[in-house]
Amino acid sequence: MSLNRTNIQFCSNKPFTWTSDNATPLGIPFYNDINKTLKFNTDKTINEFKIVIKQWVHRKLTLMGKVTLIKTFAIPKLIDPFTIFENPNIMICNNLTTEIFKFIWDNKPDKIKRDILYQNI
Repeated sequence: MSLNRTNIQFCSNKPFTWTSDNATPLGIPFYNDINKTLKFNTDKTINEFKIVIKQWVHRKLTLMGKVTLIKTFAIPKLIDPFTIFENPNIMICNNLTTEIFKFIWDNKPDKIKRDILYQNI
């Protein structure tokens, strides 16, 4: 739903009108169309996540080093947009999980069961 040309009133004592432009508070762009906002921010966030992984994929890191890298640099890229907007669909979550495990195991089959990897040390 586009809010441009609507009669919704915010701050009735001050002049406020919706525009067709986007607003970017705290680095997250919001558009008048919620679907466009979700698509843009989700795509941008996932792209940044993949770039972080791609920068480190050719390094010879240990399993603990890869897990630390995922927790320190990659996952925080997802936190802000996914806490502000609705939860991403299950396909996006599965794709992100696949990307993480492909990075951890160098595109090879898992050497340790995933439910064991999810446990604390």
